[in-house]
Amino acid sequence: MGLRLRRAGMLVLLVLMVFSLPIRLTAQEADSAATIVGSGIAAPLVDALVAASGAAVNYDLTVTGTSPGIEAFCQGEADVAMATRPLTEQEALLCTNNGVEFHELLIGYDVLAFIAHPETDFAQCLTSDQLNTMLIPSAAGQVTDWSQISADYAATPLTIVLPPATSASYAQIDERVEGVGLRADLTTLPTAAAITTAVRETPGAFGAVDLSAALAAGDTL
Repeated sequence: MGLRLRRAGMLVLLVLMVFSLPIRLTAQEADSAATIVGSGIAAPLVDALVAASGAAVNYDLTVTGTSPGIEAFCQGEADVAMATRPLTEQEALLCTNNGVEFHELLIGYDVLAFIAHPETDFAQCLTSDQLNTMLIPSAAGQVTDWSQISADYAATPLTIVLPPATSASYAQIDERVEGVGLRADLTTLPTAAAITTAVRETPGAFGAVDLSAALAAGDTL
């Protein structure tokens, strides 16, 4: 089957909550609505971004999540897919088999910051191996103290507070830890503000937020 370029067909790749205008939408005919599906991270900004472009664009946007959005795109059911990761080999093959030519547009990066209770000053820098030891699924109920992360760390109960499992931040952490998912006994909170408060108020707590939230917390973490 020959490849065909779908109308305004492209993948808008959003890495850790960084946004940009789906530039191929400017080629969309004014009387024909583009179909946009995928990650909800960009959904609140689409109206503003399209307006700022000055383009006359009609579009229908549905938040489906990254994977369902990519699947719909590769099956020819959508013109634009918003995602928080690149296509997998299987997804790229699905697009190819369905004759959908896609273009991944990397918009940019945001920084995820790891934070800890202010009295946990012995943990100034964690290695990838230490992060893996702390968050790997098998650590649930087993790795419960900072001294298990490093013999140089003081014996301090370990509490882990992260964004929800449905968030891009959680997915980015999961990609860097062995196994499927993260330890089941961690606490998830819906906002960066809630996470920073919980970490600040819980001795031995460890968490992850976007860099802007970490900088705003200043010396309190």
